[in-house]
Amino acid sequence: MRGYNVLKREARVLGVTGNRDILVKVLYRGKLWFEAAELQLRQRGEDLGGLLKSKYLDQARIVFIDEKVIKDEKDFNSLKKLDKLVIIFREGSHEALRGDYVNIKSLCSFNNVPEALRVAREILDEVRHVIGKVHEN
Repeated sequence: MRGYNVLKREARVLGVTGNRDILVKVLYRGKLWFEAAELQLRQRGEDLGGLLKSKYLDQARIVFIDEKVIKDEKDFNSLKKLDKLVIIFREGSHEALRGDYVNIKSLCSFNNVPEALRVAREILDEVRHVIGKVHEN
């Protein structure tokens, strides 16, 4: 595993959020530059590790994942197997599977939420809004 003591300001950060049907992944370079977004449908029985596999995961050095995306112990264990710094994000507290969240926060966040995760949440909200409008018609 790579060392995480020296992280550049432009380190790629993957923010992951979603619900039982949709997974949203947003790649940022630090907190300033949006690079990519990916929307993925979740299949029943598919573990989170398989869902996270993408070209964006390979590019990321840090993964911020919303706690609500983790459904069970199997998902949690698949995150531990990633060769990345994974930080499980829940409002009010954060759990780093590897590394130190406090030192990373200033590289990835303007406020309390990492920018990649904030944008992923906004995209998820918009997708849910659009799906709701489709179901109304």
